[in-house]
Amino acid sequence: MKVNAIKQIRTPMALLLLPLIFLIGILPAHTQAQQVGALNYVHMPDTTAANGQHLCYPVYLFNGDTLDFVCVPLTFTPGVDVVIDSVSTAGSRIEGLGVITKNLTNEPPKFFVDFNADSLTPLLPGDGLLMKVYITIDQNATAQNIIVGLTTIPPNVAYKIMDVNGNDVATPIDEGLIQVTTHVPEALLEPDEFWFTAVIGVNPPSQAMSITNIGEDPLNWQIADLPGWIIVSPTSGTAPSSVDITPDVTGLALGTYVDSFSVYSELAVPKKKWATVHLEVVEEPVEVTRCIDLVAGWNLISWDVDTPSDDIETIIADIKGCIDAIFGFEAGAATYDPDLPQFSTLSELDHLHGYWFRMECDTVLCVTGMAVPDGTPIELEENWNLVSYLPDGDLAPIDALASVHDDLIVVLGFNGTAQTYDPNEPTLSDLDFLSPHFGYWLKTSASGTLTYPGLVPLVTDPFAGADFKAVPQSGVIPTPEWIDMYGEGIILDGELVPAGSMIEVFDEDGNLCGSATVEQGGVVKFTPIYFDLGSTPVDEGTQRGGRVNFSVNGQPVNEDYQIEQFGQRLQLGQFTSLQRTSAELPTDFVLKQNFPNPFNPATLIEFNVPKTEFVSLEVFNLLGERVNTLVNRSLPVGSYGVTWNGDDSEGNVVPSGIYFYRLTAGDFTETKKMMLVK
Repeated sequence: MKVNAIKQIRTPMALLLLPLIFLIGILPAHTQAQQVGALNYVHMPDTTAANGQHLCYPVYLFNGDTLDFVCVPLTFTPGVDVVIDSVSTAGSRIEGLGVITKNLTNEPPKFFVDFNADSLTPLLPGDGLLMKVYITIDQNATAQNIIVGLTTIPPNVAYKIMDVNGNDVATPIDEGLIQVTTHVPEALLEPDEFWFTAVIGVNPPSQAMSITNIGEDPLNWQIADLPGWIIVSPTSGTAPSSVDITPDVTGLALGTYVDSFSVYSELAVPKKKWATVHLEVVEEPVEVTRCIDLVAGWNLISWDVDTPSDDIETIIADIKGCIDAIFGFEAGAATYDPDLPQFSTLSELDHLHGYWFRMECDTVLCVTGMAVPDGTPIELEENWNLVSYLPDGDLAPIDALASVHDDLIVVLGFNGTAQTYDPNEPTLSDLDFLSPHFGYWLKTSASGTLTYPGLVPLVTDPFAGADFKAVPQSGVIPTPEWIDMYGEGIILDGELVPAGSMIEVFDEDGNLCGSATVEQGGVVKFTPIYFDLGSTPVDEGTQRGGRVNFSVNGQPVNEDYQIEQFGQRLQLGQFTSLQRTSAELPTDFVLKQNFPNPFNPATLIEFNVPKTEFVSLEVFNLLGERVNTLVNRSLPVGSYGVTWNGDDSEGNVVPSGIYFYRLTAGDFTETKKMMLVK
């Protein structure tokens, strides 16, 4: 095994991921619920309906326990403008599992579903449709909010959820809302709050507001109540419309200004909708310095300063002697090692990303540049992002991340200990605030733009952060935890691996978890080998303490390596091909007799692998002691041959005698005898 670890680094990343594993699903739903106190509740959506509209309104059931009985009676408040037409459980989670009773009344409007599970088909943990109620909103209904909530229907229909042991396990429901609009127009302003920064005497760039009509009759609008320092263009129109908002800073002194204007329509309900404008008038930008305390070990940091140069060597010049490594992430991993700059892939640090600083001693990093406005946009990719935090004060995650909250899956932070925010389970989260000078992991279900609340930049630079753009590896799923492989003069079967060759890395299950392109001189720069999170149904990579193996241009090689912790740097050296002996695909496991036998000084051992499997080929002496391990890796389907040169695992020549070789692959094991003569 001619592969060496240059640096083994202990990491807090596993601690950071533990709450993630707990919160987003490594356990089945019912197991999660038992860990935190099972939740079993009814929830309903918020929706909008017009008067006279027929509406299908869904009711959902979440259960962490396995259930035997569910009874849910609901009502509409106020219900004078609601008529229930029918109740249906078609396509619901309870359909076909037992006895279902449903009923309705319209005096006042109430309805219920009663479900008794059959003994062999209880309702397993999950979340989904319980029933649908079809309603009609009265033609003459006024604009109003109708609450959908619990009720009791005499003589004995009451809200109850029971598990298979007969325990009442119901938890409070999430009430629904039906917002009734009328045929008269109603304006919707998006956004309805604006933030500007302006240099004294210079108007900032405009921002756009859309005016849409969520009523039915035409919406003719005009701007009203306009302060003297706000310019709106156009000032009237028919929705849908787009208007430009621009502060006029002429004559305004330094300071903060806040005021509102309205969009007015005589026929609308309500007649006025309001928009608020925040303006900060500042002097010409001046340089500021931010100093961040770093401790020996791991630090997850960021800054709100746009430095004159993003060059990593310039930014860390004063603390370079304390740095073990710096890790960044954008669509994939990038690494800087001050002792191995020729292999580093992280060459710039900017104010839009967070970074892991692994320190060998306590120190202080100071960065100087122009202060970055809180609302500077940060572009996010789908899946994992490591972002900076720009506001100058603490904000709760729901407020700080409001611009992307609907697409958030989880947020991870690190302040000496791991912190997690799950938007679906906020009460169970321990990341209560985002704070200045820290970086944060955001996992999102879609790409988007993160803008923290606060002032926006004078001019948005569309190329900000563009110099650092990790290139995703084909077929590899990035995660927030990885090690880096690297090397130069990499050898395969005694020959330098040519430029353009592909080195791929696989975990013990045969899943691709890393891929590197060889440069001139057999060079591979820092390339991530990703760990599996264990919190998703997808196998993203290897396990901590697991082994990885390699192939070069699709050719499996003998060498493998045990992966320990985030932050390792793994130096690649010499590879030896595990040669394919036939192009035909075998159908059975076979271990062939070695040839020649007896042999001196080397012999070839051939075997067949009919399916992807972890394969071990070991050599033992007459005492049953392991002499050498010739193969220890996951292999795809194929016929293989490996040469034993009569040496032990340390490279020492073994004496003449009888030896045994054993092939183990899944449930298959076979042993054969061979003789070394000298």
